[in-house]
Amino acid sequence: MNPREKIRLSNLNFFYGKKPILRDICLTVYPGEITAICGPSGSGKSTLLTVFNALWKDDEHARVHGTACLSLDGQHCNLLHPEITLETLRRRVGMVFQTPNPLPMSIQANVAFPLKLAGEKMSPQVAGQVENVLRRVHLWEEVKDRLHHDARQLSGGQQQRLCMARSLILEPDVLLLDEPTSSLDPEASQHIEALMVELKPLCTQILISHDPLQVQRIADRHHFLHQGRLVTQPH
Repeated sequence: MNPREKIRLSNLNFFYGKKPILRDICLTVYPGEITAICGPSGSGKSTLLTVFNALWKDDEHARVHGTACLSLDGQHCNLLHPEITLETLRRRVGMVFQTPNPLPMSIQANVAFPLKLAGEKMSPQVAGQVENVLRRVHLWEEVKDRLHHDARQLSGGQQQRLCMARSLILEPDVLLLDEPTSSLDPEASQHIEALMVELKPLCTQILISHDPLQVQRIADRHHFLHQGRLVTQPH
């Protein structure tokens, strides 16, 4: 990897049991960009995302061969190494899912939850971090008077921005987004797209999208998966 690369996959193959899901994937992701992965359903897009945060390691039937490197603090991290610290990796690689998934707790507790998992208790400092990240996703003014209300009462678009705030509170290097606007109305989708563009100086983003117009609007680079193979690599 050279200093301009954030992630590099080389000859990556992913198997579930004996079934090949991804075949000979070669992909470079550059820092501060939105890289979109497109392709039909079942082509392996969401599976590819699990390589970046080693989520596949939670499934005993999954196997990965090849090279997958992530640059963290100037050091190259082998994502496939069996001794990689998953806790550290997942603090540095956040994820936002297709359907918003607020936890059954207050708005404030939702956003602070990753810090709680890291051993931090609610304090004025943590409350300040929650406020900062809610401002970053343009949600603070909408929720500042109901921080202790159930987060599941928010609208779909607000819930997705809340989930983005929850991922961002750990200040990840990489943010994975698995079709983050597919369940939202057009206005809410526009908010999420604008937010993604704003986040580019703060973290590298990898977006799964079925929407070619969305990719055209916000992606710096896009790649196409078909039947588990990267068949085009436009620049």
